[in-house]
Amino acid sequence: MFNLLKHIIKVGLYQIGLDVKLRSSANQDTTAEVTSSSNPSSGGNPPQPKKSLFQPYNPSKEREIDSVDEEEKIKLSHLFDYYYKTFSDLILTKGTYFFGQNFFRQLLMVDTIRYFFVLARYIYFVEFLNNLKIYQTDNENIRQDIDGNQGTAEYNIPGILNDLGAARSLRLIKPLSVIESYRTLGFATRGKGGGGMLYDLNCPCDAKLLAIGPRTEGEILCLIAHGFRPDNIRGLDLISYSPWIDLGDMHAIPHEESTWDIVLLSMVLTYSEDPPNVVEEAVRVVKNGGLIGVSLDNDPKSKARTSEKYGYPLACAADILKLFGNWVDRIYFSNDLPEMRRNDEIYTASVIFSVRK
Repeated sequence: MFNLLKHIIKVGLYQIGLDVKLRSSANQDTTAEVTSSSNPSSGGNPPQPKKSLFQPYNPSKEREIDSVDEEEKIKLSHLFDYYYKTFSDLILTKGTYFFGQNFFRQLLMVDTIRYFFVLARYIYFVEFLNNLKIYQTDNENIRQDIDGNQGTAEYNIPGILNDLGAARSLRLIKPLSVIESYRTLGFATRGKGGGGMLYDLNCPCDAKLLAIGPRTEGEILCLIAHGFRPDNIRGLDLISYSPWIDLGDMHAIPHEESTWDIVLLSMVLTYSEDPPNVVEEAVRVVKNGGLIGVSLDNDPKSKARTSEKYGYPLACAADILKLFGNWVDRIYFSNDLPEMRRNDEIYTASVIFSVRK
C-alpha cells in the first residue's frame, strides 16, 4: 500500500502540472557533492548520487521504488486513514451543513479536488477494506479478446487509476446537465419590485440515473458536481470497489423495466460482442421519454475495426443512432469528429436522445 500511496501522490502532482521529485526524509539530497574525498589524489572514493524516492512520472513505464521498513508503512497507513476520514467529514458533513449541498458540488467541479477525492476513496475501499470485486459470469457477449486474450474486466483493472477525473465521461455529463426538461434554471426574486436573477448553481436534478461502466467513482462525482442528486445515482460495472457501483452485466441489467429517467453508456458499447443486446437492455430499463446518453472513442481506424468485428460500423454519432433505430425520439445532443483533425488523435463521438417506446 505504501508504494501505491507514493504513486498516487506523484500522479496527482503530475495532474496539476507540477514537475516535482519527492524525496524521502532520509535521502533529501540527490546531488553528489564534490568534496576532498572525491579527489582521486586524496585516495577517497567518489560519492554515489543518492536515489530519489520517485522517478519522474511516466504512465507507460513502471518505476522502481526504494523499499521502506514495515514500521513506516504502518505509520503512513494510520496517518492516511486519519486524514481521509477528517477530509471526508469536512467535505461531506461539516461543509454541506454550513454551506449547503452546493458547497460540495462546487468543490467537485474543480478537477484536482475531485481527482484527489476519488483517489482517497479508492485507497480507502481497495487498500484498507479490500473491497475490489469482479463480477463472475460466463456470458459470451462480454469481450474476451482485448489486446490479445484479455477479458473486459482484466483489461480495465490495470488502468483503473488512469481516468479518475472521468474526463471522457464529462463529454456526456456536461451537455446532459443543461437539458432543461430535467434541470431547469432557478429564479430568485428581488423584493417587491418583481425583478429577479437567474441562477444555475443550486438547481439540482431529481432524475434517477443509471451509469453503466463507470469503473471508478469519478463519473458518479462528476454527476453530483453537475447537479444530480447522490441518492438518485447508481453505477453498474463488471468491477467495483464502491458502495455507489453495483456489480452487474450490461447485457442483463438487474433492474425492472422503466426504472430510470436517464441511462448513460460512456465508452462501453465496444466492450460487447453483441451491442444490440446492450441497446435492448438500456431501452428496457429507461422510462418512456427518458434519456439515453452514449459515447465512443472515435479514431480514424474505428470504422474499419468495428465493421470487421460487428459487420457494421460503430464509430460515430450516426452509427450510434442507427443502432438504436426506431427507439430514438428527440436528439438533444450530438458530437462527432471535427472536420479538421490530426490522424494520430482519438476523438469522442457522443449522443443524447430521448426514447420512444
